[in-house]
Amino acid sequence: MTIVIMHQTIAKYDAIGNDIAYLYNLLSKKYNVYVYCEYLFNEYVKEIDHNELNNVIKNKKNVIIYHHSNFWEKGEEILYNACCKIIFRYHNITPEDFFLRFNKEIAL
Repeated sequence: MTIVIMHQTIAKYDAIGNDIAYLYNLLSKKYNVYVYCEYLFNEYVKEIDHNELNNVIKNKKNVIIYHHSNFWEKGEEILYNACCKIIFRYHNITPEDFFLRFNKEIAL
């Protein structure tokens, strides 16, 4: 089984980047693990290229761990074409009432 951890940007010292690095290190002890992103700022994780990714996502035994925090068109396209299992991690720690005084549409 191969696991691909995805997010648009993977950076060190960032909350989502730290979560991805921790998962990568933990899962790498037992599985083949890669990351896929547009912007990589962490040299300690192994990146998979787009062609390899397309082969991995066709195999039902493989897994994508998709970290969602904002709209990523390329990521959505990959998920749409994937035949493998998908684990979706949603990152949003800001409570909606924080935005009420600035923009009611965002808060809803």
